Amino acid sequence: MSKPAEAKRFSLAESSKLALAGGLLLLGMALPAAAGPLRTGLMGYGESDLSPARSIFDENLRSTAIESDPLSRRKEPSFWETYRGWIIAIVAVMVVQAVLIAALLVERRRRRQTRAELLESEKRMSLAANAMGVGMWLWDIARDDIWASPQARALYGITESETIDFERFLRSVHPADRKTTRKAVENALADGREFSVQYRVVPHEGEVRWVSVHGQVESVTAGRPGAIAWVSIDVTDRKSAELEAEQHRNELVRMARVGLLGQLSGSLAHELNQPLASILSNAQAAQRLLRQEPVDLEEIRDIFKDIVEEDQRAVEVIRRLRSLFNRGELQRQPLDMSEVAGVVLKLMHSDLLTRHVLLFEELAKGLPAVSADRVQLQQVLLNLIVNACESMAENHPDDRRLMVRTGRGDGGEVMVEVVDAGKGLDSSVADRLFEPFFTTKSCGIGMGLAICRSIIEAHGGWITFTNNADRGATFRVSLPVMESIGR
Repeated sequence: MSKPAEAKRFSLAESSKLALAGGLLLLGMALPAAAGPLRTGLMGYGESDLSPARSIFDENLRSTAIESDPLSRRKEPSFWETYRGWIIAIVAVMVVQAVLIAALLVERRRRRQTRAELLESEKRMSLAANAMGVGMWLWDIARDDIWASPQARALYGITESETIDFERFLRSVHPADRKTTRKAVENALADGREFSVQYRVVPHEGEVRWVSVHGQVESVTAGRPGAIAWVSIDVTDRKSAELEAEQHRNELVRMARVGLLGQLSGSLAHELNQPLASILSNAQAAQRLLRQEPVDLEEIRDIFKDIVEEDQRAVEVIRRLRSLFNRGELQRQPLDMSEVAGVVLKLMHSDLLTRHVLLFEELAKGLPAVSADRVQLQQVLLNLIVNACESMAENHPDDRRLMVRTGRGDGGEVMVEVVDAGKGLDSSVADRLFEPFFTTKSCGIGMGLAICRSIIEAHGGWITFTNNADRGATFRVSLPVMESIGR
């Protein structure tokens, strides 16, 4: 065998051996360290047999390693590619934070502006309240705590440091008005509506002020009120002016009454003359009986009985006159309109006979009571009856018919009507009939009907005039019943 062939055969043999050794080496490298005996015992090869293969294998790996080339290396990711998600999230958070900060700044600015406007509004309201004497109140019902403005505290005599509950508030009210004030508040709580009331307060010892209050229930939850807000206004000056005007009106009414009674003086004298004349004649008869023998005691007793009855009749006439001349203030009391009209007709009895007026009465029984001043109602009826008689003065005596009737109106009110058979009045005159100083009489001053209307309106009623269908006119006075006044 030639050397080249032998060398080639040796090279192939070595290559096969090395290949086998290399495979075993790779297998041994793949086995875990715990399989060391297995690795050294495979195919009878030991570590010494594998050493040449190891060195050749390592050499071949080094010789066949890929050259370092930028084109053959894997491209490293950029910073943006690596952290893009984080960057986007951070930027989004920053944008949201910026928007929130801007919104908070806008809201803060709006609140500052609102607070400034509110303070300015409160300042203006406080100035207006102080100028008008208005006090503001807010009552927290659950805590029974009342907030009051400085003006309100000053009006009621409550110091700035003093806490206010409802009972403390009531103690500032005049004792005579506390019941009315409490009832007004309780009604507002029950109905949930607005309320108005006037009462007196005593801010300091010996000082009394009139206060007008208007309030409403607030914060109603589940049908239960949570608070009441109200304003109180010092109306002392206005009340004093009203009382002074009332005094002047009462004086005018009294003077008109005196003038009216002056017109009736002849009839009133006749009313007194009858019982006085009867008393005189009975006394003279008793004197004659006493001079006789024997004395008829039974007849004397009858005479004295008649004297007592006539005296009582005269006293009643004088009592009626005194009441009509009375200067007293308006005194309301429950009155039966039919009873008041009956008393007036008795007082006018002689005058009606003198004027040849035929009287018809329709006085209803069982009418509900009205709250009124007896004397002033009598004055109104006297005035209307005298006017009715004067309107029929030119009639024939048989045509002088006067009707006085009482009853209920269509609205449930109590009414009294004075119906005459005179000429009536023209519609243009009727429109001015109740104006002060307007009169259709040659000798009148035009205050009678104006005063009548003033009296009736002061009692919460009204007075109307209508021409009758046939002849004459009807004056109707209407007054609310006491139950309607209490509502």
